[in-house]
Parts: sequence; C-alpha cells; structure tokens
Amino acid sequence: MKILASPAFDNKEGNPYNYLLYTNLQSLEPNIIIEDFKWEKLSEQKWDILHFHWPETFFNKKNRVEALKELVKYFIIIKTAKRQNTKIVWTIHNLEAHSRLYPRMEKWYKNWFIKQIDGAIALTESGLELAHNHFPTLKDVDTTVVYHGHYKDSYRNDISKKNAKEKLDISEYETVFTYFGQIKEYKNIPELINQFQKMKDESSCLLIAGKPESEALKERIEILAKTDNRIKLFLEFIDDDDVQLYMNVADVVVLPYKEILNSGTALLALSFNRPLLVPNKGALKELRNQFGETIVFTYNHSLSVEDLEKTSQALKLVPSNEDTNFIDEESVFNWREGSRKTLEFYKSLLK
Repeated sequence: MKILASPAFDNKEGNPYNYLLYTNLQSLEPNIIIEDFKWEKLSEQKWDILHFHWPETFFNKKNRVEALKELVKYFIIIKTAKRQNTKIVWTIHNLEAHSRLYPRMEKWYKNWFIKQIDGAIALTESGLELAHNHFPTLKDVDTTVVYHGHYKDSYRNDISKKNAKEKLDISEYETVFTYFGQIKEYKNIPELINQFQKMKDESSCLLIAGKPESEALKERIEILAKTDNRIKLFLEFIDDDDVQLYMNVADVVVLPYKEILNSGTALLALSFNRPLLVPNKGALKELRNQFGETIVFTYNHSLSVEDLEKTSQALKLVPSNEDTNFIDEESVFNWREGSRKTLEFYKSLLK
C-alpha cells in the first residue's frame, strides 16, 4: 500500500501527532510506503491513499489572493487524485479554519471537498456527530473514529513539580495556571489574562509559554501582563526538552478557547498527568466524561474569573500525587491501536 499524507512526518517539530501515527502504522506493516505530500509525487506516481489532515488551513491567510491560489491548487490536486483512482481520506481535526476570514468561500469549498473524499476519520465519537451535523453531505461518506494518541513517550518527563517551580522561580505554595502552546488570536490569551487579573488570590500564578503568531499579539500580551507580577511570560518557541518544565510546573493547564473541536494540547497535558480547564465543547466535553470532573474541569461560554476561582478551590481539595497516571497503555489513546484502526480503514476503502 502506498500512502501520500499531508502531512506525514514533516511537522514533527511543531506537532508530533502525524509522525507518531505514521511511524506506528509502518511498524504494523513494514512494506507499506508512507510519504509527505509533494505535487510531483502525486503527478508522477500512482498512490493508493491521499490523506489530508488540515485541508482548510489556507483560509487562515489574510491575503485573499493567496488563499484563492491555494484553493485552486487543492482543486487540481484532488482532481488529479480522482483521475488516478486514488482514495482520498480526511481526518477531521477542525470543522472550520480558525480565523474564519472567508466564511462563504470556505463553506463552498468544504461542501465540494466532502463530495470528493472517499473516507473521513473523526478523533472522537462526539466529534463525528458534530461533523455530521455541520456537514450533512458527510452522511454519504464512509467514516470511522480513531482517537487522538497520547504524547507520553514523545517528551522528556524527569523533572518534578517542586524542581520545575524552583527553576521558574515560583513558590511551592502557589497554584499555577498554565497556558502552553502556539499563541494565536483564536486561542484568546488576552482574555485569559484579563480574567486572571480579576482574581484576588495572591497565591495564584498564571504562566504563559509559547510563541505568538505576530509581534502585535506579543506586544498586546506583554502590555496586559506587565501590571500583575503574578503573571509569568515565556513568549518564545519552546524546545522539546523544555516542554516538561512548563507542563510539570502546572497545577492545571488552561485552554481559554471560545470555539474548539479537538485539542492536541489537551492530550499533551493529560500525558503529563496534568488537570485541564477547558471549554465544554467539541471533543473536550468527551474528555471530561472519560477522565472525570476532577481531572477535566470545563466552563460554558467564555472563560471567566469565576471559572478560575472555582477550579482553584477544587484543586485544593484534591491531593496532588506525582505518581498519578491519567493515561494507561490499554486506553483508547494508544497509538498502536489508533494506527491499526487507521490501516483497517484504508484497506476497507480499497476493497
């Protein structure tokens, strides 16, 4: 079997999800060929599967002409694959592009795109239900659920919470709310700062670690945070070896998104055995049901100071245990099982 994926391995540094999926898949069937998508590969060779992961990201481009060029490129790519009888698969990471700059054009494209694909993979049962509601034509497409795998073996994890706090100059008595990951407009970090600043608890700390997508956003965050010495900023790209530092210092990882379907950061936090405070939306609602309300705290609508305070109080009632293991190897978040299901789905489409 020959698989062309967009992406397969190229994005390992930013998000190892694809790398873990496809390396595990190769270990199941060593003769399988998996490569990152390149136009010349599709035009010069025959492929069994063309697998798209984020086919809507070009709609985040602020330049409308550039977005249109990408739209035409995708149109040609898909038409070429269809002519070659290559099966097209889509993993539904998002329902829409995060920036939502061109809603009408994106709606037309997604409806057309879904009519071209042969199969779709959702990352949760609730995500599949939401996708069916959002895209009625998806009912005519073969679908399956393959859970997002964990990141337990992807990053070093040998620093204790105590040592992480010492390294970051945080008191062992402070309750640490951590935001970790790329900082983009839709992730709502300025509002997280605004709500945290309303907290009167001087023993709380907000740590924000990640690289902002623009200088303007970085400056905005710095201006908002400078009046509160409880806020610590690390606005830079975080090396893989340092991920453990910002995860293990956390008492809870906060994702202040207004809208979300799936979140790799949520799985990252759970892989480090860190509780979450997340919106009661999309797949995150399902995570709450899977892990329990003392591990996955949720909020409705927009994040508020009341949500932060309620979570802080709840954390104080739950004894901290460094040996707690949120995800075991037999869970649905196991990469080998996810890769096996993906391979089976590919084979079903090729029959």
